[in-house]
Amino acid sequence: MIGDTGKLEGLGESEQPRLLASLVAVYILFASLIMFNTLIAAMNSTYTACEEDAEKRWRLERIRIISSLESEMNSARQLQTAFWVLKPDEEGVERRYLLETSNVSQRKATCA
Repeated sequence: MIGDTGKLEGLGESEQPRLLASLVAVYILFASLIMFNTLIAAMNSTYTACEEDAEKRWRLERIRIISSLESEMNSARQLQTAFWVLKPDEEGVERRYLLETSNVSQRKATCA
């Protein structure tokens, strides 16, 4: 790559290979840094998209589980508050929240 490139005007024969070698080295260094930076940016974008998709999927599955639990209960069982607590939200509408089943005695709501 640096071999027989001809003579550059105004430079002696001993300066030509060193200058050319240093320019090639600088080019390779900058090209490598730019490609590495592009790879990091692409991986960050992919990770962010996957993270957002996973959060949406987790919330959807949680809603499906709660909906399935509620649909399997009869009306008398839905009124039982062993695993559910009524709590008003910001608009004042009372909503049901599923309690942590491992801590039923403490009655802490786990979702908002």
